[in-house]
Amino acid sequence: MSDHVMVWDIETIPDLKGFAAANSLHDKTDAEIREAMGDKFPRHIYHSIVCIGALIARRESECWAIEALGAPHVGNRTEKELIQAFVDKIAELKPQLVTFNGNSFDLPVLRYRASLTASRHPGYLRGRISTDTPMTQSTFATSSLRFHHKQKLHCTSFAE
Repeated sequence: MSDHVMVWDIETIPDLKGFAAANSLHDKTDAEIREAMGDKFPRHIYHSIVCIGALIARRESECWAIEALGAPHVGNRTEKELIQAFVDKIAELKPQLVTFNGNSFDLPVLRYRASLTASRHPGYLRGRISTDTPMTQSTFATSSLRFHHKQKLHCTSFAE
C-alpha cells in the first residue's frame, strides 16, 4: 500500500460548446444551449472541469503528515493543464485516493475530459482503477486519519 493518501474532488460547469457540437446547436446562444440542455443534471461528457482540489498526506509513524493542499482552477491554467498536472501527481505518488462519489462522477468526468483535451493519462483513468492506486469512497474516510504537519502548510499546484 502507498505511503501517500490524496483526498480529492473536482468542480465542473456545463460544457456548452461540447453539448452544442453534439446536438447541432452551433449557431445558438449560451442561453439557448442551456435551455436545450434542460433542468436535468448533464451527462458526464457535458461537464467541463474548472477546479481540482486535493489534500496530499504522507504516512508517518503514528499519523499522516500533510504535504500539500491545493485547488488549482481554470483562472490559473487551462482545463488540459489542470488534468495533466493532477494525473501526473497521481502517477508520481501512486497514492490511496479518497473521494466522495468519485467512481460515479469525478473519475468518469476526469476520464472523458482527459480524452477530449488529449491529456496524457495513466491506465487507471482508462477503464478500471489499477490495483496500485486504490480508491476509497467515503465522506468519513479521513475521520480516522490523524493529520499533523511539521512545517507550515503550503498550497500547491500539483506540479511542485
